[in-house]
Amino acid sequence: MLLRHHVLHSTLLLGVMSAQIVLGLAIQQGLDGSDGFGSNDVVLNAPVCASLTSTRDQSLPDGNRITKTYSVRICRDSRGRTSQMFDEPNAPEFRPDVIQNPAVNERIILDPVRRIAAKHVMRFDITRGFSPYAAGSSDIVIEDLGDAWIDGIFTRKSKITRTIPVGRMGNEHEMKIVVERWYSPDLKIVVLQKQRDSMGSSVTEVKNVVPGEPEYSLFEIPPDYTVDTTYMQREPNLK
Repeated sequence: MLLRHHVLHSTLLLGVMSAQIVLGLAIQQGLDGSDGFGSNDVVLNAPVCASLTSTRDQSLPDGNRITKTYSVRICRDSRGRTSQMFDEPNAPEFRPDVIQNPAVNERIILDPVRRIAAKHVMRFDITRGFSPYAAGSSDIVIEDLGDAWIDGIFTRKSKITRTIPVGRMGNEHEMKIVVERWYSPDLKIVVLQKQRDSMGSSVTEVKNVVPGEPEYSLFEIPPDYTVDTTYMQREPNLK
């Protein structure tokens, strides 16, 4: 029984990591200090639902190329809670739905196969380690590129360039990560983001934006699920 719990815990955690890493490509702090979807920061009074698609292209030294696309439907209510639902029922990897309530540091991972809700404490924001302009870095240049409209949504466009010096990550040469993003100060989400780095490129888009309060049930554990807190009482530090 204990082994089964450990196996399930690992599967659930990997599913959440894949979700958070994908979201981390698009969900970053706004230039005005506001947050988008999914981080540990509480974003109040900005309810919205949208479909988020992220495509990552990676070129390998042998000439091979890897392309991965993830799609997720994510909603945020006025209290800052988020509900993430993958739009890929036939995906090869296990991808659970996730409910987050950053106001109380709570994350709930919903296993639709076993009908189990793994409830635990959020100890860190896994997207932070993948941010090209993480807080505290002195190697970042942010350029304001003015206003722009994306699919009828007013946005502020910016370009963020992070330079990674030689040896910082064991790298022999200087590395640059360049991110262009279109951030909506009204919706408090990144509507479009393009990233280029030495390992490839990614494009993350938000479509089907529906402002307004989502259904309350999206942020509640379904009544036929069993709540289990034995998988993990706290998340490990994976930084």
